[in-house]
Amino acid sequence: MKKILYYLPSIIFNVVEILAIFIVGISLKLKLEIIILLFVLFAMVRIKLGGAVHYKNPIKCAFWSLTIFASLFLTSYAGLKISLPITIFCGYILTTRGNVDDMFQWKRESNYNDIDEFIKYSVTDDRKEKIKEFERKLKIEEPQLYDIYSLRFKEGYKHYEIQKMLDIPGSRLTERLNRIATSFRIYCK
Repeated sequence: MKKILYYLPSIIFNVVEILAIFIVGISLKLKLEIIILLFVLFAMVRIKLGGAVHYKNPIKCAFWSLTIFASLFLTSYAGLKISLPITIFCGYILTTRGNVDDMFQWKRESNYNDIDEFIKYSVTDDRKEKIKEFERKLKIEEPQLYDIYSLRFKEGYKHYEIQKMLDIPGSRLTERLNRIATSFRIYCK
């Protein structure tokens, strides 16, 4: 029962969002078959590729979902030969495989890029186990540092977002992130 209550707000949000998407399609005077086709195709591409990109803020999520689907629905006026490839392309771009940051050879460097990449590209079992061991030890020995580590390196929150969430001044957060980074680099070599 607790699990249902935990996921209930998310379920309600998703149902309302899907209904809003269908209302946008209907208000554009599209046939129900076209709306369903584009919606299912978009969803299938994201599910098949995995690693769908999500916004942590539900308002941003709803805004961009409605904007994307309104755009896809408008392309259907040009015909399905144009609309279907664009829908597939949009589904691809909104996964981690089509991440815009990875499309270019440059991006803003941070002090923790090596850690981000180590975590992101750790595919071998021994590397994954090393990361899990580090996380377990950090969680036991320094719970607050583990929270910062989790927010920054596992969930991808930005510095200013973590500051607000944990109510930590910027300089103190930087100091703690540097401690985490040093520990991670030593532990994971």
